[in-house]
Amino acid sequence: MTAAAVLPWVLSCTTITVMWLAGNKRREAWWLGFASQTLWAWFAIEVKAWGMFPMIAALVIVYARNAWKWRATPETGVEK
Repeated sequence: MTAAAVLPWVLSCTTITVMWLAGNKRREAWWLGFASQTLWAWFAIEVKAWGMFPMIAALVIVYARNAWKWRATPETGVEK
């Protein structure tokens, strides 16, 4: 089985998990989403879908921003 055959399933599960965690207000959602973009990039390269790279870059920025904004403050220990 090739990576191009397996990756869509892994990516689908990862994306659904990220959205589920975000809906439950879990900070880990953004870090998982951020990390999953490496898999999206791998998939884009495997299938030569170069047009996916602007989306990947944008999501890296959005996930990093959201992870930063959802960090706990030292004073309260509560997420912003």
